[in-house]
Amino acid sequence: MLLVIIFLYSCNEDPDEPGMILTDGAFISCEGNFGTGDASISFYNDSIDIVYNNIFYNANNRSLGDVLQSITIYNENAYLVVNNSSKVEIVDAETFKEKDVIAGVPSPRYMVAVENTAYISCWGDNSVKIVDLNTNEVTGSIATSSGPDKMVIQNNKLYIANSGGWGVDSLITVVDIITSEVIKNIGVKYAPVDLVVDPQGDIWVLCFGKIIYGPEDPSPILEETPSKLYKIDTETDLVVMDETLFDTQHPFQLEIDNTGVLYFGGGYTFGGIYSLQVVSGSESPIKIIDDFAYGFNIDPNTNVLYLTLATSYTSAGTLKRYSTDGNELGTYECGISPNGCVFINSE
Repeated sequence: MLLVIIFLYSCNEDPDEPGMILTDGAFISCEGNFGTGDASISFYNDSIDIVYNNIFYNANNRSLGDVLQSITIYNENAYLVVNNSSKVEIVDAETFKEKDVIAGVPSPRYMVAVENTAYISCWGDNSVKIVDLNTNEVTGSIATSSGPDKMVIQNNKLYIANSGGWGVDSLITVVDIITSEVIKNIGVKYAPVDLVVDPQGDIWVLCFGKIIYGPEDPSPILEETPSKLYKIDTETDLVVMDETLFDTQHPFQLEIDNTGVLYFGGGYTFGGIYSLQVVSGSESPIKIIDDFAYGFNIDPNTNVLYLTLATSYTSAGTLKRYSTDGNELGTYECGISPNGCVFINSE
C-alpha cells in the first residue's frame, strides 16, 4: 500500500504527465512570444497544489499556435482563443484532446457564449463574430468600434468594451442578442479594457485612460488622462457612476468576487492589486497586493486571487495565489507570458 501511494504521488508531481483528467483548478493562458508559435497552457490542480505545464501539447502532440489571448469554458469544452494564428481551438475541458477549430476570426481576443451561440471579439476587422457552436461555423458579424475586447452578456444584451486596439476608443457597444443588432453605443473615457457584472445585474467598466507619446527617444508623454471606473445600469443602459481612480496610473484588469467586491490592477506598468467595496458604499480603493501582475483573476467559488507574472516573452512565467486580504498562498512556475486564468470545478 505504501508503494502504491508513493507511485500515485510521484505521478501527480510530474508536470508533463499525459492523459490526466483536468478538474477542480485553473487553466493558465500563456501567450508565448509573438511570432514564434510557442503559446501554451498550464493547469493548476487545486486538490494537490501543483501546476502542470504544456497540457495542450502533451494531449495532442502539437503546438497550440501563436499568442494565446484567452480561454473560455463552455458546455464541457475549452475554447482557446489564439490571436496571431486567427483561430479558436476547441478541446475537451477535462482531457484537453482536440475536437475542432473555429476559423474566420481575424485576430480574435475574447469569447463569451450563451445557448450554443458564441461571440468572439476580433481586432482584425473591428467586429464581433457570431458562431453556431453546434457546427462551429461563423454565421454572422457585428460591426463595432475600434479594438473590440472583453465582453459580457446581461439582460439579453451583449456589452462590448472597445479599447481602441493599437489606438484609443471610448465606446461600449450594446447588441441585442435576439436580433444581433447594435442598439446603442455608451460613451466612456478612455480605452475601456475590462467589464464585469455585479450581483444586482449592473455593469462596471474599467477604463485604462489615454496616453499619447511623442516620437522622440525616450518617448515623452504628450497627453495623459486618468484611469476611471464607470457603472452602467443595464435596464436603462445609462452611466450612473463615474469615478476617477488614478491620474497617472493605468490598471488593465477588473474582477469581482462572489460578494460584489471589485478588484483592479494588472498590466506591465501598474503596480499592485486594489480592492473596492462598492456594495457597502465605500469609494476608497485599498491596495492589498504589491506585485506587478501581468494579469489576475478570481476563483468564483473560493474568492482566491490568481496573479500571473511575466518577466519576459522568452522565459517561464509565474503564478501566485493570494487570499483577498493579501496573504500569499503559493508560488508556481508556468509557461511563457501568462496573461490570466479561467476556472473549472467538477461540481
